[in-house]
Amino acid sequence: MALSVPLIEMAIVLAGFLADLWHALGLAFRVSPDLPQVVLSYAHPGWLALTVAFLAGVSLMIGDSVLLFANRVRPGGFIAGLFLNGCLHPFSQAVLAAALWLVAAVFFQARQPLVVTIWILWLSSAPLLFGFLGMAGTLGDYPRWVMQSWGWLIILVAIRAGMYLAWWEAAVTVALGWLLVKSVRVLLGESLGAASDRLWHAVTGSSLGMSLRTQRELRSGQLERETVMRLSRAVGDQLAGLETSRKS
Repeated sequence: MALSVPLIEMAIVLAGFLADLWHALGLAFRVSPDLPQVVLSYAHPGWLALTVAFLAGVSLMIGDSVLLFANRVRPGGFIAGLFLNGCLHPFSQAVLAAALWLVAAVFFQARQPLVVTIWILWLSSAPLLFGFLGMAGTLGDYPRWVMQSWGWLIILVAIRAGMYLAWWEAAVTVALGWLLVKSVRVLLGESLGAASDRLWHAVTGSSLGMSLRTQRELRSGQLERETVMRLSRAVGDQLAGLETSRKS
């Protein structure tokens, strides 16, 4: 009987967390300007936003799973790769959030706490929960383009509402923040690519080659479509060979 009380309390906390998560996703999907204010009303806003960003990273990696299979990543390495991408995506969003916060503070004297900006950027990953659609190579780049555009719209609206900026100020903040992050990535391109390669090899046990160039090709769907076509041709050749041997 004594153990049932903590279990009931945990169930209540979990139910409340899932309800807040569902509500936050609804606000994000609707691109609601109320998102920054409502987030602060949740019991665990940081964990809630981190959950969204983590699951978005996992879903994106599932969408790119063809590359993992093509590199013959072991099942354990595949799961580890999903977990790693789930961790890397919130980190990259936090870096972008810091850039946006810095631009808004310097140019427009915005005073929103940095941690709230990070939470908003994590929640803006909500459309990327559909990243698993990237497995359908025949869809091309369109699903990812739609999801990323949707996410940037969430960021624009939430930054404007949360930092009390005009529309043009929010647009400048987002544009300059994006350019700042891109510039840093270009300057540190080789170092980041080498570190990414080593990290993926250590976690998945496979030379996945996740350099920045490879990531761009992967995100564009180019490698995925080429892999699907190559596998399709191999299967077709095998079936044609079996048919020829059967006739002979």
